[in-house]
Amino acid sequence: MIIFNPTAGGAKKRRLNKTLQALQALGCSLVLRETQQRGDAERFAAEAALSAVDMVVAAGGDGTMNEVLNGLMQHPADQRLPLGIIPLGTANVLALEVGQRLTPADMARTLATGTPQTVHLALVQPAAGPARHVLLMASAGFDAHVVEHVRLGLKRRTGKLAYVFETLWQAVRYPFPRLQGYCDQQPFEAATVVVCNGRLYGGPFVAAPDGNLQSDELYLLALPRRGLLAVLGYAVSLASGSLSRRPEVTYRACHEVMLTAPVGAPVQADGDSIACLPVHITVAPETIALVYPGA
Repeated sequence: MIIFNPTAGGAKKRRLNKTLQALQALGCSLVLRETQQRGDAERFAAEAALSAVDMVVAAGGDGTMNEVLNGLMQHPADQRLPLGIIPLGTANVLALEVGQRLTPADMARTLATGTPQTVHLALVQPAAGPARHVLLMASAGFDAHVVEHVRLGLKRRTGKLAYVFETLWQAVRYPFPRLQGYCDQQPFEAATVVVCNGRLYGGPFVAAPDGNLQSDELYLLALPRRGLLAVLGYAVSLASGSLSRRPEVTYRACHEVMLTAPVGAPVQADGDSIACLPVHITVAPETIALVYPGA
């Protein structure tokens, strides 16, 4: 089953169509489900376990993949279908994490012949609302504020540049309230907090050099500095792969992070806003089989 958003246009639509054609050429039988609104991808993925399919494929960005993941995770392990991906998003972080090339032929080959491998997940439990499983990362503070406010129309027209524009716009307006929380029961404060399940953030940029989707550890990045100059400095460090090595940044492995204040501040996971503080983030007890490219 392939779950996709039919509003994707231009190059993304062409890439999807070519991937579907390549899958059919490899002898794959396809069941297509078109989403119309937020939540459809999660519902379709949950329903897939009741149909005669052997894999659920998320065709879209990292947010779509998170929706599909959470639909699959509604079932017990012995009924949980593997997750495959056709990356069509802005950053495609999950594809970069697993080494997936973005040509239609390569994506089709992975789905037809790739190997499902067990990956660990994070679990975000807000004080109000359902828990959400997370593949890549969750964050609060300035980062989550930008994700919440980025304009969808601008994102569709300009891609990654929309986040650059929104980051600069918000950096001179955001009040940078102090986040408070606990990492494995040790208290900390920061202006921005990112909890990584993998290595990468925002594209090919290494935020947590020790992160590994197949490890049952999370990695905390707590960034204390505030304001435009701090944001620019952190962006340069992220781009150079040195963010976790900055002396003022707290970087550590962990299994549990509680973010308690300020109450009501947004939380994003896998590129979409999902909740508000306070939240409890842990290593999820359940895992998912994710289809990796072959050797």
